[in-house]
Amino acid sequence: MTAPVFSLILLSVALSAFAQVVLKLGMSGAAVSRALAEGGAAHVAWAVASEWRVLAGLTLYLASAVIGSCFMLFWAWDIFARRDDARDRKACWRMFGGSILVLFALFASLLLERVSAPLLHLATRFMGFGA
Repeated sequence: MTAPVFSLILLSVALSAFAQVVLKLGMSGAAVSRALAEGGAAHVAWAVASEWRVLAGLTLYLASAVIGSCFMLFWAWDIFARRDDARDRKACWRMFGGSILVLFALFASLLLERVSAPLLHLATRFMGFGA
């Protein structure tokens, strides 16, 4: 795996992790918390949809998914286009290794988020985002 491919995979996972933090900040905003306390599905949906941090987090998730999907499609096309058995096997292993790397990085970011959740909670309250 080349360095640019590795760095773009890590960028995709970092965008996903950052999107999760931004979404968490958006969902802990005052308008969303107030709408959740008052109830009503339409009111909550409008509060969530109008929160800019939620929209930014979803946009970051979209960018992360596009980057990751492009790699998978590129590797799948590489396997499909090859007709030589030895080169085909190498392309299959490259796709397998890349997908394992993506999964490892995603699970590592989830673990990091879980470990840092109490600190993030304190930071959001300190910055005035939390209820």
